[in-house]
Amino acid sequence: MERSWGPDRVMHKALAASTPNVPWMRLGSPTAWDMDGGGTSASAPQIAAACANWLSVYRARVPADWRRVAACRHAVFETVADRASDLKEIGVGLLNARGALDAKLGEEIVGLANLPDGGGVLPHIAPDEIGWPFFQLLFGLDPPGPGVDEMYHLEARQLAYRSTNRELEVAMNDYPDGKKWSGAVRRRLQEDFVNEPDMSRTLRTHLRSAIRSP
Repeated sequence: MERSWGPDRVMHKALAASTPNVPWMRLGSPTAWDMDGGGTSASAPQIAAACANWLSVYRARVPADWRRVAACRHAVFETVADRASDLKEIGVGLLNARGALDAKLGEEIVGLANLPDGGGVLPHIAPDEIGWPFFQLLFGLDPPGPGVDEMYHLEARQLAYRSTNRELEVAMNDYPDGKKWSGAVRRRLQEDFVNEPDMSRTLRTHLRSAIRSP
């Protein structure tokens, strides 16, 4: 959340794409664009588009279950440029969208995807789990269920990392488990967080309800 890449333990499933200075739509105009796109927000859509291109060719030929996702991932991961040149910052390698559409590779992947276990080559990756223990402790919330609860946690974490509230930053860094908060500090952090200016109305209503609950 704080840099352009993640901790080492997740970089083996990350890709990089060209950035900065890529096409970027201009705010307030439906047609104008600049060449100043940069960061994760510019690279992630390129990887998503490469997967969309692959699916536009092969979607009808692979099962509509986890193997479809695994097949698409395999195509882009197997064809990266600069493989293993800098795992810490660019992950497995640099996106090669044209290479991912190689016809021979595509036929091989389709064959694997139509085997019950993906041929033992396509990994079955479990769905991501979204949750933020600090957020649960701060507001006395239960672990998130699927769907709406997870979206609350995701928005809250994004807000927290953009916040300019110094006390909230210290609390997240120094007391992530919340065990050393006094009641007064916890209440002040709750109010400060609920008043973050960019919070959605839906999340704010949800948190005010949690604060009022015994």
